[in-house]
Amino acid sequence: MTKKIPFLVGVTGGVGAGKSLICKILNTIGVPVYSSDGRAKELMNNNEDLKKKIINNFGIESYKDNKIDNQFLSDKIFENTSYRLKINSLVHPFVKEDFHFWIKKNSNSNYLVKESALIIESESYKDLDFLIYVSAEKNIRIKRVLERDPGRNEVDINKIIKTQMNDKKAIDFCDEVIDNNEKNLLLPKVLNIHEKILKKSKNFK
Repeated sequence: MTKKIPFLVGVTGGVGAGKSLICKILNTIGVPVYSSDGRAKELMNNNEDLKKKIINNFGIESYKDNKIDNQFLSDKIFENTSYRLKINSLVHPFVKEDFHFWIKKNSNSNYLVKESALIIESESYKDLDFLIYVSAEKNIRIKRVLERDPGRNEVDINKIIKTQMNDKKAIDFCDEVIDNNEKNLLLPKVLNIHEKILKKSKNFK
């Protein structure tokens, strides 16, 4: 009998919600995690085919010192919906291919995690077996982003939040929700979900 691909779990949520922290906990207990945002940046900087597509659509100013100019692109895509859809349409196929290659490399794991802010919007949740949504109050999210990224200001962050699906709508797509408002301990909740996923993944194989 052919072994199925590993059980695939998504972790999603808005900017500053704390997706990376949840994934860090899972990774610490041995679960492989694919960071879509991290890999997208890597591909935008190093994949020549993707770089050409971005330059053809957004101009040579998209790159500074041969590295993607995040500020230039952010200014464009968060002011203009068509630009945002365009950059996603360019980058998504490369990330999708990269993710499938990563799955093959980690196929012996009980389950794999994909971290991405756009799992629902891109409809890539349809390729996953379980979806976790990380939520947090808007003021907490803004504070976190300002602390981790001094290059952004509150206006920039609010623009990003406006482009993302709201919690109420997103939760309908998810199997579990993690409240990351710094009021309750995260570890017990994450470990509890981990155990649920392990049970499901064993039935999956």
